[in-house]
Amino acid sequence: LNIETEDGLAMKYCNPTLTCAGPATTTTTTTTTTTTTIPAPTVSPMKNRKQKKFRFYYNPSLILHAFCSEPTCVSVIQSNGIGYELAKEASGVVGRAVKQDNIGTLRQICPTGSQQFRNLAFNKVGRHYEHNLNGSGLKRGWVAAVYGACQAKKPIKRWKCRYSEDLMYDYNLEGNTFYSGLVQDGG
Repeated sequence: LNIETEDGLAMKYCNPTLTCAGPATTTTTTTTTTTTTIPAPTVSPMKNRKQKKFRFYYNPSLILHAFCSEPTCVSVIQSNGIGYELAKEASGVVGRAVKQDNIGTLRQICPTGSQQFRNLAFNKVGRHYEHNLNGSGLKRGWVAAVYGACQAKKPIKRWKCRYSEDLMYDYNLEGNTFYSGLVQDGG
């Protein structure tokens, strides 16, 4: 999974290797010199308001996480009987995802790379939540399934817990003794 950092999906600049809006690359050749000019990056209209925070919630006594992007999802996870804490100390932002209704805008500004975006959702399996990329279950938004698609560059990995059936999604948990060395799916 590639979900972008707290400060937003990395779409501020158009990647020349993707089909994006903006001027074309030009090449000038003389008898002795070849010069390739890549246009200055263009600013994308995809702003944070078109994204939503992908948050985790934690139950420290059971060592279990759940993941939500909006208040209705929080109501669903709270009704499952596990009791996730909503306080700042037991929750946080994993990253951002493109809002469900903004995938069209993303497809316009980055038509090739956006084909690599998938509809991230989570399903409860036993006492933990597992992701899927087909949008079934508790939806989180659209995320890049391929590193670099529309310049998404923050890979989120799935980590198995050493002490419970928990699965956690984060960039790097090697410093956390609960998850260190237990990245799944090859990272």
